Amino acid sequence: MSEQHQKPLPVRFDPVNFADHRRELEGPIATKGMLRLRDNVVASDEMVSAKLSFSRGLYGYPLVEGEVMAFVTMRCVRCLYDVQVELNPDISVLVKPEDEILPQNEGDKEDVKDADRLDIHEYDGKSFVLSDLVEEELLLALPL
Repeated sequence: MSEQHQKPLPVRFDPVNFADHRRELEGPIATKGMLRLRDNVVASDEMVSAKLSFSRGLYGYPLVEGEVMAFVTMRCVRCLYDVQVELNPDISVLVKPEDEILPQNEGDKEDVKDADRLDIHEYDGKSFVLSDLVEEELLLALPL
C-alpha cells in the first residue's frame, strides 16, 4: 500500500495504554505542525513515514522504538544550492510525564547507567502528541 493511501497515524493518544497493549503503528505523519523542523530546512515533504512500536521501558515508562523516514531540502553552505536530504533516524525514546522525575541512584547500577543514556521525551501526562516526538528526532538527525 502506498503512503498516499494509508490512513494518517493518530495525533494524540495515551502512551501508557499503547505500551500496555504493545501497540505498533505504521503510516504517515503530517509535517504541517512541525514548525521547528520547517524553520530549519528550506522545504519538507507534507508527510513523513513512521514505523513505531510501544512497550514498557526503564522504570515502567512507555518506550517508543522504531524508525522514521523523511525527505527535506536544505541549503548547502559550501555550494549554496538546495540539496535533498534523507532523514532516517532510529528511535528509542522513553516517554514520561513532564511533572515526574526519574528515580536517582535507585535500583541496580545498570539501570542508572541506562537512564543516563536514554533519550527522554516529556508530555503533559494525559495525551501524547506523536508529531512532537517525531519532530524532535528529525531535528536531531539533521546534518550540521
